[in-house]
Amino acid sequence: MHDHDDRSSLKDQRFSSRGQRPGHRDDAPSFGDDGSPREDDKPYKDDRPSYKEELIEDIKTLDRHILKLLGRRSRLAAKAFKTRVRRGPDTAQEMDLWRVWEDDTTTHGGDPKLIRRLFDMVQSLDMRKAQGPADEAPTGFLLTPRREPLAVDIPGPTSPLAARIWAVLAAQAEAPLHLARVLVNDPLVGLVKALNQMGATLSWEEGALVSRGAGRARLLADAADGPVYVGDDLTNFHLLAPLALTRHGQIRFTGGPDLKGADLRPLDKVLPRLGARLSPVVPKSWGLPVRVETSGVAADGLDLSSDLAAGLAPAAVLGLALAAPTFERGLTLTWDADLPVAAELHDLLIQAAESLALFGIPAELAPGRLAVTPGVPVPPAASELLPLAPIFSASLLALPAALAASGREGGSVRLTGRWPRSNAGAEALLDLLRQAGLDVTVDAEGVRAACAAGAACPAALRPGLAAHVPLACALAAGWAMADGRKVRVLCPPDVAAAAAGPATEFCARLGLAVDVFGADAEADASGETDDAGASGLVLTPSGVQRRRTAWLAPSAAWGLALSLAALARPGLGLGNPAVVSAELPGYWSVYNGLPAPVATFYKYATPKESGDVPTDGQPARRRIKL
Repeated sequence: MHDHDDRSSLKDQRFSSRGQRPGHRDDAPSFGDDGSPREDDKPYKDDRPSYKEELIEDIKTLDRHILKLLGRRSRLAAKAFKTRVRRGPDTAQEMDLWRVWEDDTTTHGGDPKLIRRLFDMVQSLDMRKAQGPADEAPTGFLLTPRREPLAVDIPGPTSPLAARIWAVLAAQAEAPLHLARVLVNDPLVGLVKALNQMGATLSWEEGALVSRGAGRARLLADAADGPVYVGDDLTNFHLLAPLALTRHGQIRFTGGPDLKGADLRPLDKVLPRLGARLSPVVPKSWGLPVRVETSGVAADGLDLSSDLAAGLAPAAVLGLALAAPTFERGLTLTWDADLPVAAELHDLLIQAAESLALFGIPAELAPGRLAVTPGVPVPPAASELLPLAPIFSASLLALPAALAASGREGGSVRLTGRWPRSNAGAEALLDLLRQAGLDVTVDAEGVRAACAAGAACPAALRPGLAAHVPLACALAAGWAMADGRKVRVLCPPDVAAAAAGPATEFCARLGLAVDVFGADAEADASGETDDAGASGLVLTPSGVQRRRTAWLAPSAAWGLALSLAALARPGLGLGNPAVVSAELPGYWSVYNGLPAPVATFYKYATPKESGDVPTDGQPARRRIKL
């Protein structure tokens, strides 16, 4: 590296062959009788780039070179690891590569944990596809829905998390289970495969979860033969690891590339109190792969207040609750109900308590406390019991508001299924939809949202949880584009700071700018809002729109947000539509079928007229107008 020489050469270039500094010029400007400079002799203005600007340009050049090198490394890695299956290169190969990074870190300094995380991310990069020039950048998956009054009436997407909860309980049951209307997405498939590696007898069909009921006799029996692969979702690991606490031995868990950078240290502080511990497979790493070593003797009570405050994932508590029936004396979990994460945790455990009760396991839930009694789960006889997925369903219900923001008749969306009324987060989503001008009604059969053209633009939206911010930004963006004025998304400062990055990239495609404001915001003093001490994001028309390149949504929620915004501004490009379909399969078929889709999340809706679906059972050929 020759950083010093580069800086010296840059400095020499600045002052060589360019004349003297501005204050040393011989041709100083002349002035008229009134003391103002003459039009043909303005004062000298130094328009040369500053030293910092030149450094920024040098950094950009280095970044372009780094990206080229990463692309080359990715292509070489694809050839070197061409025999790899899903789980990446073998451990010996990976450790050999890591030694290069580890030695360089020792020589040049740097945080070993961050360097390890960077290595894991580089290992998971796939940059083999050649990129064309900037002017020829791909547009991605074009979002061009038909903007006609909506008439959506389909079965709503059921909760994927509830399906995973049932899968864990079904693996413990000795009776068979057939659960209909299940959203079979990638996380659920990953969990089912992992449970089967541990000895369960689960499978999935078209919109159904099936268990033959092998029970605890086989559960964990096959886990010692090899590692259990949990997929790409860390929640799967949190649901599976506690199942091993009542057995003596060890189980090795592995996962996708993204899980290598996970931080499982908060869980490792909990497990010793339950007679277990985590043993990382990769030195100086607290992600997967990891071994769970258990003594088989677990306590019947646990206070998690300090662990939750230190960053323990609520999904880990959910996993303990679902494994509690296997404990000899059951398990009682307690925590401080005033913790910031307590509301999210309570919503998770409501689903656990309801599901445990349906399986015949008494579970008593109160603020800051959950008590689960031991027993063998017995699957219920009813086949359709899962509630609707709150965020996914709310994104569909928001379609009329997104369409009405563009000045059109919004129409209505009706989703059949059970809305989870006991879930505070789900009720907050309905409140958010009403803030956006939607008329929302909930009954025993489903939920409906409607919106007419000309609805008033809200000055601010208040999402109930951090997970609701993408939907709030999509609704706010529609009104900001329509009315050309500021719309706020009110949320806590830490939530606003975390969402500022993806919100800025999202709004850049729509010609909007995003600013974060806090308790001392100038916007509050301007009188535009009555919320004293408010904080959040403010979306403002900027007049500059980045439509040339497709956007890579960081999550399914942001991908859904972009699809909503496309109702107000068609032609947006989504570079990774699979980020949505991996969690909400069938969404793009429903979306492309607007305003009255035939496809649903469970293949096809019941035909309302003869000829909608051919008599041979195959879907009718429909022309999708883009």
